[in-house]
Amino acid sequence: MIYYPCKKCGSSLPILKGSIVQCPYCGAKNLFMESVYTLKYYLSEILNLSSLKIERMIKKKEIERRELAIESYFYKFKSSFNEYRHLILTKLDTFDVDPIKLFYLIRASGNFEIIIEKFLLQYLEKSHTKKKIEDLRDQAYIINKSLLGLYYSYLAKKTTHLERSWNFYQNAEKNYQNIVDYCNITNLENKNLTLFQVGKFYFILVQFTTIIKNILNENPALYSRNLEKLLKDLSKFKKPNIHIYNLYTQIESIIQLERNTCILMENLRVDDQFLFTESLNEENIVTIEENLDKLNKVRNWIEDVSEKYHKYQNGLLKLHSGKIIKYLSSYRTEFFNFKNRNAEKFDELLGKMINTALNSYNSETLEALDTLSSLLQRKIYNGNFIEKFRIGHDDLIKMDELVKKFVNNLFKKPLLRNLESEYYKKLISIISGRHSEFDKHILKFTIRMLKDFDELRNKKVLSLKEQRKKFISEIKPNLQKLVDLSFTLNEEILPYPLFIDINTPNHKLKVNEPEVLTLIIENPNLTELKNIMIYFFMPESFHNKLSLINIKKVKPNERRKIKIKVNPRNKGVFLSMVMIEYQHSNKTFWMPSIKFKLEVEEVKKYNYLQVINKQIHQNELPVTRIYQRLN
Repeated sequence: MIYYPCKKCGSSLPILKGSIVQCPYCGAKNLFMESVYTLKYYLSEILNLSSLKIERMIKKKEIERRELAIESYFYKFKSSFNEYRHLILTKLDTFDVDPIKLFYLIRASGNFEIIIEKFLLQYLEKSHTKKKIEDLRDQAYIINKSLLGLYYSYLAKKTTHLERSWNFYQNAEKNYQNIVDYCNITNLENKNLTLFQVGKFYFILVQFTTIIKNILNENPALYSRNLEKLLKDLSKFKKPNIHIYNLYTQIESIIQLERNTCILMENLRVDDQFLFTESLNEENIVTIEENLDKLNKVRNWIEDVSEKYHKYQNGLLKLHSGKIIKYLSSYRTEFFNFKNRNAEKFDELLGKMINTALNSYNSETLEALDTLSSLLQRKIYNGNFIEKFRIGHDDLIKMDELVKKFVNNLFKKPLLRNLESEYYKKLISIISGRHSEFDKHILKFTIRMLKDFDELRNKKVLSLKEQRKKFISEIKPNLQKLVDLSFTLNEEILPYPLFIDINTPNHKLKVNEPEVLTLIIENPNLTELKNIMIYFFMPESFHNKLSLINIKKVKPNERRKIKIKVNPRNKGVFLSMVMIEYQHSNKTFWMPSIKFKLEVEEVKKYNYLQVINKQIHQNELPVTRIYQRLN
């Protein structure tokens, strides 16, 4: 029987001319001539021979040439083999191999073994050299089957189809088993201690391949003892190499994954971090940093468990080619029940803490606002009351920042609910409400100040100039300071009182003799006044008891003079009054009534005498009569 290499993997096959043989190692179907051409190619590359003819005798010099060529080629592809630091790939491994490059080395090692056997060994006599060449042949066989097993494990790792993965691992297992059998047979014949150790290693590799093949459809916990035994067997090697070390690591990773999963699932059943939240300080919930630390601890616990579960589950899913088998389904149900239960409980706790924080803010700000309310009962316009408003403003801002920081921090922590959408409007509404109440206190205080100013100027009958001076120097600066402390007020909305003055004649009015009174108004506001209605109320003893004057608008800082004619009917001292109605910022205001006195006297009566002398003139006009005052 003539042996030729498989065209794909290079394994030695018994093949006759004209026949087709399927390779038992890689499954490739080989025509006779395909195998012949494959062997010719490598024979030319390795020994530089073009003929497959096997000679009975060759010269010693040719033998030596072939020995050198064989050794040179072996060390070259042995170096390539050493680049592969793993002899099997599991589903958990993160590295890959280049299948094209790998198969080139598989094919080369298989052909190399055949060429050593056919074209060199049979010409060597028993000697140290022959033993060395036989050792190269053995290593070529081991490398060929090792890399072929590695290739099948690569296919098993890549596929997501469970049955295909099982078949690929089955093929890898067969190739590793071939190495074990080869080492055992060779060791029996030659008592080779090195091959004995190699056989022990590959026997462990066979067992491991069998386990990861079975784990595809079973819980790895069922094989934890078997895997631990493999670790003990590997640790017995006195001179571990990189392949032993990496196989140890691969086995250990599966054991650790299974162990970590079991510990995690056990912790799900017994741990309860919410026990530490029962002591949350609700009285000062916003300012106690410990409260946030306790919340973070609970949240981190839930997230840590979730992160570990998904990490372990992904690893287990890889071992099962993505299939959720029975035990994994049970784990999933238990985990999601745990997560949903605790996430809902955690979010509920967050909601409770947000409500507590808002209630705490309400009570603390109410105390600050109550302090300001007491100021409204006083009429002290000095720097002291401004400072109290400033303190109240700063305290309110500080409490705003504390509650917003605390609540916004809680908004980032829920696991299921969107607490920001649930509570943000409430947070803003409460804070805005407190700001509005604070501004109402300021507005009430400013109105009280303006009212007191009206009373003061009416009581002291201040002139327009005096009114302006007092308002600008004493009243307005404090008003501006108050407005600056407010959250929503601006000076334009404050209804500053009109400066008003009435100019009456310096002399007494005469009965039935009309006189003109002048009303002067000035607008100190920052906005124009509209629809100004001026009402003059005169006593019954005047001809016109009521006069009404309408002015469409008065611009800021504009001064207007309004004249009105009065005509008394009786003598005496009479009290008159002016009232002004106007619109400021679309609101109607009434000026307090301005009262003033008018004194009226009778017209003096005279006796008229006839002028005799026509030549008498007065102011260049002829005088026709002269008068004499009657007492």
